[in-house]
Amino acid sequence: MRHGQAGERILTGDGQSDSFGVERSYDVLSDRGHRQAAATGRSLARRKAPGTSVPVISGPLNRQKDTAAHVAEELGSETPTVDEAWREFDTDAVVAPWLAANPEVAERMQRLVDAPSDENRRALSRLTGSMLEDAMAWWIDQPDFPEFRSQVLRGLAAAADTARAEGTAVAVTSAGVIAVCVVESSGVPVNRWPTVAGRLFTASVSLLRVQEGDGHHGVELLSFNEHAHLDEPDADGRRPLRRFS
Repeated sequence: MRHGQAGERILTGDGQSDSFGVERSYDVLSDRGHRQAAATGRSLARRKAPGTSVPVISGPLNRQKDTAAHVAEELGSETPTVDEAWREFDTDAVVAPWLAANPEVAERMQRLVDAPSDENRRALSRLTGSMLEDAMAWWIDQPDFPEFRSQVLRGLAAAADTARAEGTAVAVTSAGVIAVCVVESSGVPVNRWPTVAGRLFTASVSLLRVQEGDGHHGVELLSFNEHAHLDEPDADGRRPLRRFS
């Protein structure tokens, strides 16, 4: 499961940060993110077999842990277990060198931040998304991406062991981590990793089946980016919980 919406201050273009750094301000759920997390927890609770207990695993970041707490509460599960292997990659460490090599993009972003308006906020959101996808594509060929991949696969293997022992498990993490799991469990080429990550709704669910025999790291991808539980319209016909970011 991806965490709920976080870093709403950044998403609206309010304020500035050095080199468009996001980690310091991003790692907190928005009000919408809390509502999303609870909604996903309720959806998972409806799918739980009667009389069973579902272990919840979380990455160590605040947005991951706070989402996992909502999910565990709705499931009636014990306090989530925190596993460092489900930590998202450091966005700043990827974006900063890419922006340094592409200063024209940084300048366009700064101009949008300096002239706040609804139109410019939407433009900034689109530009930020494309910038992040390009930076992630560049990072695949850097020396530390294999380390991140190995970290995620350790977490995936441990969660698969938990699911084998307990019947099921929920892991709460972030888009980059989930995208690695999707790529590795489905045979999608690794160069599609940024695209997969960019398509994940916040608080969406991707389902992996644990295999006993051979397969992609002992798991098989069954569903990707489930978000019907976030798709209910409000009184005005809007869908306030369905968000990419």
